Parts: sequence; structure tokens; C-alpha cells
Amino acid sequence: MSQVLVNADDFGLTSGVNRAIAELHKAGLVTSTTLMARAGATDEAIATARATPSLGVGCHVVLVDGEPVLPPQQIPSLIDAKRVSSSLRSLSSSCVSWLVACRPLKLRLKQARKSGFSRPADCA
Repeated sequence: MSQVLVNADDFGLTSGVNRAIAELHKAGLVTSTTLMARAGATDEAIATARATPSLGVGCHVVLVDGEPVLPPQQIPSLIDAKRVSSSLRSLSSSCVSWLVACRPLKLRLKQARKSGFSRPADCA
């Protein structure tokens, strides 16, 4: 028998998004979600996920329009007005090399793992 897996994006973005994902999972419509490590309702999302162990939680890597993991002065080529670049075009044109982008990416993954979601499928 075939199985459909439905992943809900932006877990942690807002309380409303968190509630919707939890409700849709409880209704059997959402299988997993991706946690935004530095969003406005991340702590709430983590609590919701811990209270809902059947919900698969992976890592949502935010490359545009979000809070940086590193101080802005350490990644000036990736920052627009103290936030991660506001568009993919801005990000791609400002990245000097892939190595510059890897530092915050590794830190985002590390933050997600610290949240307790460290199964291989969660944050590889």
C-alpha cells in the first residue's frame, strides 16, 4: 500500500502556524514539519513538538528574511539591515563563497539539534 507523507513548513514562525500544524497532525493530515530555529514562536513550537512525539520534526534552514545566527558583523555579505538577506537574489549576489554561507547553516543545524530533535532524519 502506498503512503503519502505531508510535511508542514515554517514550524515556529508564529503561534497560529504552530497551532495549525499541531491540529492538522492530530487530524492525520500532516506527518511532519520543519522547525525554524530562530523564529518568533520557536520555543512554543519546541514545546508543542515535545508534547506530540508522533509529529516528525526536521530542520527548516532559513537563508532569506530571518534572524541571523551569527552577529551581523561576522557575516556582512549575508545581512540586509541586521536580518538575513531579504531575497534570494540579494543573497546570491552578496555571497562571496559557499563557505561564507556554511557557517550560519551549521549553527542553525546545531541549534535545532540542541532543541532535542537529533534523529538522523531531523537534522542531517
